[in-house]
Amino acid sequence: MGGWNLQPWDKFFPGDFDGDDIDELLAVGNAGQPTDWYALLKYENGQWNWLWSNYGNGGILRPYNSNFVVGDFDGDGQDELLGNDTWTTLFKWTGTGWDWAWSDNGSTGHPIHPFKDRLYAGDFNGNGTDELLGCDLPNGWTTVFQYVDGNWIWGYWSDMGLETMIKTYRFNCVVGDFNGDGKDDLLGLDTWATLFDFNNGNWNWLWSTNGSSSFNGWNYPLDPINDRVIIGNFDVDTKDELIFVSTGPYAHWALSQDFNPALPSWNFNWVANDTYSIPFIDDWPINDDTGYSTNYFAIRTNSTGPERLLAMRKFPCGVNGRYLASLYEPIGTQKSNDTNNIVDSLDIRSTSEVIIFPNPISSDEVATIYSKANLMTGYEVIDIMGRVVASSNFSVPLVKASHIRLKELKSGIYSIRIRLQNGRFCSYKLIYGP
Repeated sequence: MGGWNLQPWDKFFPGDFDGDDIDELLAVGNAGQPTDWYALLKYENGQWNWLWSNYGNGGILRPYNSNFVVGDFDGDGQDELLGNDTWTTLFKWTGTGWDWAWSDNGSTGHPIHPFKDRLYAGDFNGNGTDELLGCDLPNGWTTVFQYVDGNWIWGYWSDMGLETMIKTYRFNCVVGDFNGDGKDDLLGLDTWATLFDFNNGNWNWLWSTNGSSSFNGWNYPLDPINDRVIIGNFDVDTKDELIFVSTGPYAHWALSQDFNPALPSWNFNWVANDTYSIPFIDDWPINDDTGYSTNYFAIRTNSTGPERLLAMRKFPCGVNGRYLASLYEPIGTQKSNDTNNIVDSLDIRSTSEVIIFPNPISSDEVATIYSKANLMTGYEVIDIMGRVVASSNFSVPLVKASHIRLKELKSGIYSIRIRLQNGRFCSYKLIYGP
């Protein structure tokens, strides 16, 4: 993906690190080795581009492994990266690399030190700057910290060690503006699922499952191994949506919900379920489809559009296996009204007209080309000198062609030019190796 060799242990951190209202993706090769790779990728002009890497040579991010929190902590419109390990250190992207902006230098005397067990980033008071909700686990205090004048200080709220309504949820929370008031809320996922917002100087209870076995139709408590939770604004309103996706060989369900604070309740706005003969997110099978290590991320790849869904899955192809990564966008957003409610509805589709898998491809594998909207009539494989080194014309237009074998070619990067029935062409990079 943009030159990054995807592995099951990798971790990914989306964030707008350069302040252009489009997210970059920090990829961390989280194998726990001194030679772990780190890279920053950006989706531009229909492909992932490589912005930076440590090339496996350590660097200032390496001591923090994959322990990062992302947020715009200084309010300049540019996300920072907070590394949280033995030391807690704030990093800022310069356009060519990462700069050290602040650190506690490992001091146990810094106010933030006892609260490093769990850190949640969000703009909880709506001032345009992200704060940190720090949790001293399992039984300690919970405190909001703000980054002011180059240092983290004790912020506008603390439970002072007292029992509060959010305390039992601190081990597992997700953050998003679910009620559309311009402030981030806290959704605690414990034996109950409960939504809190910060108002009038304290955390307030907005909604809860109240011990029910259903989160508006989704089995609850969540399956900690197979259920995925994705937060993002995927439609045209001001609220973040909550996407649940099941994974594994028997997975068959995905759905999106948004919150209506007037009732209060969660409402479906998209569902994929084999009960409705839709066991896919567009062309992405919800079940693992012979693969494994499926994961999903919300990422903004367009400064004026909604967030998109990045899906990844490992497949046992060749010696080391292959990863498939696909990007999906919401479409067909509509609003329907009744006397009590406004319900947002959306659909999700791939951003690519054509998918090639596996890619990279080894000499003992056969690549498959899938076309989403138009039948294919042929293809050409072109080397770096512009020469056509392999081609095929289909006797009948095809949706899927499963016979691209490049055994006679040298290892390298090629372009594959796919001819569609409507007269258009699609070109993609194809990486071929032994």
